[in-house]
Amino acid sequence: MGDGMLKGLSKPTMIGTVLQVGMILLGKVSPMVGQNFAIGGTSIAAITGVLASMMGKPAGMGGAAGGGAVAAGVSALIGTLVSMATGQTGMDTIAIGTGSSVVAGALGGIVGQLLGGKKG
Repeated sequence: MGDGMLKGLSKPTMIGTVLQVGMILLGKVSPMVGQNFAIGGTSIAAITGVLASMMGKPAGMGGAAGGGAVAAGVSALIGTLVSMATGQTGMDTIAIGTGSSVVAGALGGIVGQLLGGKKG
């Protein structure tokens, strides 16, 4: 991943982080949201991957998958840390939540590329 690709990931990563943290904070007051962190967080990760592919300049499918994985993984890790800090999840969620979000972000990146993501 070149510098241009990494610069292109900042906006989708920020969007994904805001969505992840928003979900966590909403889960603090809404048990229904809190019970669905896995589905919500993975869905946000996939959307972040699509955004990374469509807003960035990935070099082909591999770049799209890699960019989506990075953007989604970073935002999910931050969301998971906030969730732990607010007492909603335990330490085991770091690996599970971040790992599943990396996979969802990579798949989202590929979908974004197929939907017409920017070409490098």
